[in-house]
Amino acid sequence: MSDIVKGIMGGGWTLLVGWFLPAAVNVLLLAYVVLPASEAEALLTSLDRAGVNRDLAVAGAGVLLGVLLASVQTPLYRILEGYIGWRPQAAARARCRAGSRRCR
Repeated sequence: MSDIVKGIMGGGWTLLVGWFLPAAVNVLLLAYVVLPASEAEALLTSLDRAGVNRDLAVAGAGVLLGVLLASVQTPLYRILEGYIGWRPQAAARARCRAGSRRCR
């Protein structure tokens, strides 16, 4: 039985700690710190008027954001690490031109 739990937590732990937890913390901070102090408080009051439990809505949004970020993790890392949108050939040519001017 413990091997089953270890197998489930082995693959799910990185997903939980790496994506769900940070996304949920960010959504919680947005919903309870940023939105009440801004002009977008109407979003929270509309949730209250609709009878939606605010805590469940925030938790659900955190899980959805975590799933979304986990599903696009490879392209997201490529953008954040500079592999997409960065032109290494142009940078290499610029460095070669700058280096050849110093040598002359």
